[in-house]
Amino acid sequence: MDAPVRVLAEVDEINLLLLGLEQQDRLCVENIASDLAQHLVLAQDIDDLPSHCASQHFSALLIDITAFDIDAMRVIEKIRQHHILQEIPLLIFTHASGVSLPSPPSAQAQLVYVMSKPVAPDLLRDQLAILWRLARQTMSLKQQANRIASLETQLQVATAKLARSTVQWRNVTEEMNQFTYIASHDLREPLRMVSSFMNLLNDRYQLELDEQAKQFIFYAVDGAARMQNLINGIVEFNHIRRSTNTIEFMSVNWIVDAVLEKLSAALAESHAEVTRDEFPRVYDDREQLMQVFACLLDNAIKFRSER
Repeated sequence: MDAPVRVLAEVDEINLLLLGLEQQDRLCVENIASDLAQHLVLAQDIDDLPSHCASQHFSALLIDITAFDIDAMRVIEKIRQHHILQEIPLLIFTHASGVSLPSPPSAQAQLVYVMSKPVAPDLLRDQLAILWRLARQTMSLKQQANRIASLETQLQVATAKLARSTVQWRNVTEEMNQFTYIASHDLREPLRMVSSFMNLLNDRYQLELDEQAKQFIFYAVDGAARMQNLINGIVEFNHIRRSTNTIEFMSVNWIVDAVLEKLSAALAESHAEVTRDEFPRVYDDREQLMQVFACLLDNAIKFRSER
């Protein structure tokens, strides 16, 4: 199973990352960060940035390029060499009136803002507030993405379990089909022999058998017949279970008429009288519904009182 995705909801704060700010600008940022309930994290140099970003979340990276003996383009390019920093917006303090920024190296463009020194506190406050809200929205989106990834992982696991269960079910079904075939084939012949030899015994030695012996033969033949009916029922049940008949809207009256026609001989022989009310139309399997009524009527004919 895949490793669990880190849940961003466990992170309860978004910080500001500072690099090279002068004391006056740092005090201004501290006051604004305090109002926004943000903490400041100071980095000693550019190479120190990735170690901070690996375990914390930041709304912006504030960097004063006047504190370095390099230009803005080289600073930004060096920062972009670290993929972990690419999602953090840059807020650059500079004395230069016009700073040329490099174009994004990839489709994931980094937000870069430039503020001229001395920095106006109100302008800085508005900019940091915007970046803070953007960071909260980004975190919310990442939380949702992580939840989706977690649900997708759970879905994959459930799908795999379902696939294994389906294979097992198919194997069991195939074994059941084979068992039904073998049982029906292997049991019918011994039952046929029992019934056949009991009938031969009754015919050949009928004059020599007393009433009790004849009753025993009757029980044996009747038991073999009932066992044969049970085997036929198992085979028929397996056939119904494997059938692919579709559900359709049908008249139950028509089903009952068809069953009465099928059992007309047995009904006439037993002098049975069938009464019924009007049935509704239902959604069902035609073949199985006919079998339900056939079994009900057939049992009513067989298992009746002397009256």
